Amino acid sequence: MGWFNEIINKIKDFFGKEEDKEIDLSPYEESQNKLNEQLKQIDEEYKAEHSNEDLYEDIEDLLPEKIEFEYREYTGDDEKTIKDKTEKKYDELLGSDTQSVSADYDGKIGQIEAEKDNAANESKLESEELEREYAELEKQMRNSLVEKGLLRSSIGDSQSARAEQTKNEELGAIGANLENKLASYDADIEKLNSQKEAALNELNINYAQKLQKEIDTLLADRQKQIDEINKYNDNLKVKEAQYLEDRQLAIEKQIAQRAKDQLEIEKLEQQIGYAGEKAENYESRYQLAYDYYKNIPKDIALKLVEGNTDLQKYLGYYYTRLVASLQNKAG
Repeated sequence: MGWFNEIINKIKDFFGKEEDKEIDLSPYEESQNKLNEQLKQIDEEYKAEHSNEDLYEDIEDLLPEKIEFEYREYTGDDEKTIKDKTEKKYDELLGSDTQSVSADYDGKIGQIEAEKDNAANESKLESEELEREYAELEKQMRNSLVEKGLLRSSIGDSQSARAEQTKNEELGAIGANLENKLASYDADIEKLNSQKEAALNELNINYAQKLQKEIDTLLADRQKQIDEINKYNDNLKVKEAQYLEDRQLAIEKQIAQRAKDQLEIEKLEQQIGYAGEKAENYESRYQLAYDYYKNIPKDIALKLVEGNTDLQKYLGYYYTRLVASLQNKAG
């Protein structure tokens, strides 16, 4: 807009050459402000209908600054919960298997205990039967000795002693047999108790190993999930940063293109002036301003125009035309 600025400078020089006169402009301030309001309204309505923004797709709208990137979050159990749940699971399994193993061995031991009781009862019955048999034999021997008159004789005493000795020997044999059986049963019970203890120890060891193995596996799976989530989120952060960078570059590129386009438009308007609807609109602005100032004395009108800084903004290239028209009009 070099040529336009040159004209403006010439106008300023013109005003500067005019003799400074004490002119009271206050009677025109209110009406000139109304003119400015009318020009402002025309300008705003025109820009609203013919804004260059409509020629572009706004990058800031197409590429919003805030995008809901869906970051992932680990929602599984923490290490303590994993350990507690797994331990509870294996405690229940171990308790069940322990009960089963104990019940199996306790059943076998119970059978042997029952056999011990049977053996003791049988031995007791056998001893009682032997006692009855010898009591009957003793009775028969006494009757025989009485009949022969030998009850108080050495022969009677000798027979009684031999019978008592034989009875005691047989009772001793029954007792010894019972002791052997009970010892054998006790040995079997001790063996089963040892096997039971060993089985339970092995069960505890196996479950402890299984428990630790499963905990290690679960914790490894947990860490793998966390690592994958962190990797995904890190990649998403890079994408988010890249998106914001690309968005900013696109915005800057569009701003630069708009500025370039605006310069081309202004350059073209410098060469040929306004055209089409824009020319009609600025013509109406000019006419509105001219109709206002033409009815004011020339020197006052020019002074008002000089002091009205908004006119150049609202009239554009028609500003120089307004000044020239006022200069050329009769006093």
